[in-house]
Amino acid sequence: MKAGSELAPDVALGPPLWWHQTRVVIGMELGRAFGRRRALPTVGLAVLPAAAMMASGLFAGDATLATAKASFATVFSRLLLGACLFFGCALVFTQLFRGEILRQSLHFYFLSPLRREVLAVAKYAAGVLATWALFGGATIVSFLLIYLPAGSTWLVDDFASGPALAQLLAYLGTTMLGCLSYGALFLLFGVAFRNPILPAAALLGWEGLHFLLPAALQTASVRFHLKGLAPMPAVESTQLTDALGTGALATVPAAWGSVLTLLAVAAVALTAAAALLRRIEIDYGE
Repeated sequence: MKAGSELAPDVALGPPLWWHQTRVVIGMELGRAFGRRRALPTVGLAVLPAAAMMASGLFAGDATLATAKASFATVFSRLLLGACLFFGCALVFTQLFRGEILRQSLHFYFLSPLRREVLAVAKYAAGVLATWALFGGATIVSFLLIYLPAGSTWLVDDFASGPALAQLLAYLGTTMLGCLSYGALFLLFGVAFRNPILPAAALLGWEGLHFLLPAALQTASVRFHLKGLAPMPAVESTQLTDALGTGALATVPAAWGSVLTLLAVAAVALTAAAALLRRIEIDYGE
């Protein structure tokens, strides 16, 4: 099916047409994202945080609400942000264009009356929605597992008169910002590089070891800002930094500063990907 070929007769040129084409492409891409076996690894990554919560000693006899929340904070920082979200976004977003080239199907989009900027935005939006659904759902399920040791007692008290709702929304917002920023970067890698594994590996090393860098460079990390937004950030980086003698961690910026930084990263990366897409010439023989 050619993108933009099913246009309503009353759709005008310009932004109304672009919006209609965007919705068509999003629908097509979401169907592909959830309708193929290649999505199973990403789904598996989304399941891991809940499994880790179940295996974290949550149901020990001396478990308290404070220790359960500390366990979730560790799982969220180390596993969900540090591994699952990163690799999940890499699997989804690098394949949005590079996968089309490998399947020799991208030319169908390019032969359609569809601006390449619209195509980039639509594919990115589809990837964001898919990862939001998977990892946002993983965040909610993993957070609710906190309350299993005491059943409804903790759940009702903490959501009715405690900080549970605000904490859950903060964790969920952090996950969504991670999908936006990592997704845009991996989309750019898929457009700019024939083998996006290499820049993705470089980004993984930077993100995983950013806390060992000088304080001035630590802020140039997506994960640094994501961990700063979590209501209960894990302290493992501080402990390891002190043990290695590499200096103190950079000061965590205000929440609004981290949010704006992550949105700026997403906007710049998406703009660069759209600009590169305008100059791409497909040669499947390569």
